[in-house]
Amino acid sequence: MRRRELAPLVVGRTVTGVQWDWPRAFRYPEPERFVEGIRGREILAVERRAKWLVLSLSGDAALAIQVKMTGQLFVVTPETPRDRHVHVSFDLDDGRQLLLRDVRKFARVGLYRRDGFVHLDCGPARRW
Repeated sequence: MRRRELAPLVVGRTVTGVQWDWPRAFRYPEPERFVEGIRGREILAVERRAKWLVLSLSGDAALAIQVKMTGQLFVVTPETPRDRHVHVSFDLDDGRQLLLRDVRKFARVGLYRRDGFVHLDCGPARRW
């Protein structure tokens, strides 16, 4: 799903939870801290930065998603049958889910400061 298709579906929604089955999908931070850091944040905008899809979140945070070669994003209802290639799913406050599907497991997600240069948790500065 492209940025312009995704934006109307998720902007204004709040992330209420995250499920995953592939911990290596998380570039930064590790999955448990990622969930703590994203839960309760509102999606303010959907932008692109090079090959990353960047969802600006409330609280000066940004969810960065790199789908790489085979990754795909979908927004679905909870009744949608589970796909074994969905490795990260974000629960939204309206009951829908944002799914990251990747057959080859190349896709990555990260939670960063919105300025895009420093990790969210006061860790060491690092460009991505």
